[in-house]
Order: sequence, then structure tokens, then C-alpha cells
Amino acid sequence: THRSIARVYDIVEHEGVFFFTMEFIDGLSLAKRLGRGRQKQTTLPLYEVVTLASQIAEGLYAAHCADVVHCDLKPENVMFESQANNNLVKIIDFGNSSFIKNEEKLTNKFGTVYYVAPEVLKCSYNEKCDVWSLGVILYVILSGKPPFDGVNDQAILKKVFEGKYSMDGPNWEG
Repeated sequence: THRSIARVYDIVEHEGVFFFTMEFIDGLSLAKRLGRGRQKQTTLPLYEVVTLASQIAEGLYAAHCADVVHCDLKPENVMFESQANNNLVKIIDFGNSSFIKNEEKLTNKFGTVYYVAPEVLKCSYNEKCDVWSLGVILYVILSGKPPFDGVNDQAILKKVFEGKYSMDGPNWEG
């Protein structure tokens, strides 16, 4: 439980599939606030970015202290709590999460390609993966575009793995 993480009420199994029941956040996702899908994405003022980053980092720290890695941190999974409290954020969607102490190598499981850490491509999940994703979110918020871009998911993943970031690629359209 943390003020920057959506409350999980229950973990349920149905026919071998596990799912969470979580609190409903009546607000706007960071992706929508940035205008995702528009020709040119909105950026946020630096003071707002600092507040946002600290809240997300605090939520990640709480999750990591509970031995949980989010594994799919992205603007769609960061919610502003409500229109009245537009500066309070919560991390949602732990559906891809993994336990840090789980030694099992995971395959076919990673988040959105724009935000995936290079370690994930080697099926290695740890706290650093979420910190990487937070860094990419901050890059997107401040620049209006992702640091790694390509014609398809494979091209993007190759650039992530090789560390070839886009200095002046196209604006975010995904």
C-alpha cells in the first residue's frame, strides 16, 4: 500500500489465470495528459515533471521494497488521481509485474517496446528495469518524443539493446 500506487483489493485465480482487482482511479492517464496520438505531443513544465517523477519514484520504491517489479511502466499506467487533485499520481496495471526474488527466467513477457529496459530483452527482471522505464517516461515528457524510435517493434528493440537513441526522430505518434 502506497499513496502513489493504486490499491490492490484482491488477487484472484480463475481457470488458471490470475488477475487483480484494484481501486478505480477517476482521472486522466499521463498519456492522455500529454496528448498521445496527436501530431505533436504536449510537454510539461519542469516543476510539474519533478513532482511527477518523485511521486512515481516513491511508488516504485514501495513496490520494490515489497519485492515487486512493475515490468510495464509507461504513461498509460500512470494516472492523475482526479481533476481536483491534478498533481497526485498513482501507478496502475501491475498485470505484467514480477517478483524480484523469483529466480525463474521469464520469456515472452515484457512491456511496451518504447519503455522496455535492455535487461528485459535478456529475460532479466529487477528494479533497474522500472528505473529505466521511468527515465524513458521523463525523456518523453520533456522532449515530446521517445528516445528510441524505429519502423517497427524489432527495430526499436534493437536500438534499445544497442543504446542507439534518437536525437531528432519524428514526434511521438504511437
